Amino acid sequence: MGNANRQKRTGSGLARGLFVVALLLLLALAILPWENGKAPEPAPLWEEIPGTSETEAAEADHTQGTTASEETGAEEESTPLYCRGLLSDADRALYDEILSGITSRQETTLSTLDKDALSRVYESVLADHPEIFYVNGYAYTTYTSFGKARALTFLAKYTKTEEEQAKEASEIDAAVEEFLANVPRDGDDYDALLAAYTRLIETTQYDTAAVEEGQNITSVFLDHRSVCNGYAKALQLLCQKLGMETALVTGTADGGSHAWDLVRADGDWYYVDPTWGDALEEDGSGTGRINYDYLCVTGADLALTHEDGVSFALPDCTATKDNYYVREGAYFTSLNTDQLLNLVSKALSSGADAVRLRCADDAVFAKMKGDLVDNSGIYQYLPDVTSLSYTVDETMHTLCFFLPQ
Repeated sequence: MGNANRQKRTGSGLARGLFVVALLLLLALAILPWENGKAPEPAPLWEEIPGTSETEAAEADHTQGTTASEETGAEEESTPLYCRGLLSDADRALYDEILSGITSRQETTLSTLDKDALSRVYESVLADHPEIFYVNGYAYTTYTSFGKARALTFLAKYTKTEEEQAKEASEIDAAVEEFLANVPRDGDDYDALLAAYTRLIETTQYDTAAVEEGQNITSVFLDHRSVCNGYAKALQLLCQKLGMETALVTGTADGGSHAWDLVRADGDWYYVDPTWGDALEEDGSGTGRINYDYLCVTGADLALTHEDGVSFALPDCTATKDNYYVREGAYFTSLNTDQLLNLVSKALSSGADAVRLRCADDAVFAKMKGDLVDNSGIYQYLPDVTSLSYTVDETMHTLCFFLPQ
């Protein structure tokens, strides 16, 4: 009887041992990554963005993200970040984790399990940070156990090695410092923005052949050939360096994919489109002069040709005091001959390349175009000029008369 009892206890212990081993095997299988994903890469703006695809799960150490200032050791941003300021506390924490993951080049465990939130907040990070020129999309991994998601990790996709990134970042810093050397700092935001906008266009050639690098700031500050994303991100970086809050806005313009800037100047929000400020076509044709029609325009002005496609909220942008034509005394509510004479005199005395003006509405535009263009009335204000070229924009109600050089 004693031996039988011992045998029974031995058999029971073996069963328990096998049960524990089986349970551990099931647990190990349960915690393997269940889902892997790859975020769509930001494609050239005129191409369809590809869909998601599977990617191999990374089994690297997962470190919680820190804020950008903690990661880089830099001081906290002095210029507010527009998109980050719109976020809830939870999304702001996610924003900081994504930014830290990008700058640290490490796979980062996020404080959310929501892949849609990751995509949305990632867009906000890039809209705030034009200096991130070395990332093109990201991969995520969802870790599950017993069929339930337990963790979501983020890993940026890099287009540059760390060495390439550091080298180009240093070159960009030097180029930006030189770029801003002649931008006035003792005036208001408009003066600085006007100078930065003008020089950016003067030193950059629109070129669709620059599409790969044209989507970031290296194309402007290092190559001087770019497309709309490069123009907009470069101006955004300059505005941030000048202390102006900005955000990159993407969408469409005249039916094609496009990018431009939201800028807060002298306390009010405006839209600025530096790409449309470049009057040269990609083949080098055009006037070669700068178009100021889209320097500090309202939301209503912009909506005539542009439509945003961003997921974050945008302000109404109703202010006009820093609009180029308003600030330059070139906004006409009627055919005011004294105002026009002053505008022409100012252009001639300053050595400007053109007399630019904008009309308040259709009626004023029709009146001024009829008098100055159709009836050649502009020559009354330029008695020593016998021939000149001009452009007309009926959408923005602008007239531009190019002066002989």
